[in-house]
Amino acid sequence: MSEVIGFSERIKRLRKKKCMTQTELANLVKVSLPTVSRWESGERQPRADELRRLCEVLGCSETELLNGEKSKERKITLSYDWEEYEKGEVNMSGEGY
Repeated sequence: MSEVIGFSERIKRLRKKKCMTQTELANLVKVSLPTVSRWESGERQPRADELRRLCEVLGCSETELLNGEKSKERKITLSYDWEEYEKGEVNMSGEGY
């Protein structure tokens, strides 16, 4: 069973994943160090403009940060062997992925 974590812990984990200190995050998001500390302790939530900058810096969506849910969009990279394509042996339906 997967662990359910809160908003404040998600901020902390994403920041650490980027190998960033609270001070670095504060500078990039243009807030004070105590503000980041309060976000991570759960004492305070970011305003809408801070949330947008926070997501940009941490490389996540607002949905992922707020709710812990990854975007449902799929990123697909197509690559195929040209010879198979010419023979009609390339599955372009997306089935099986």
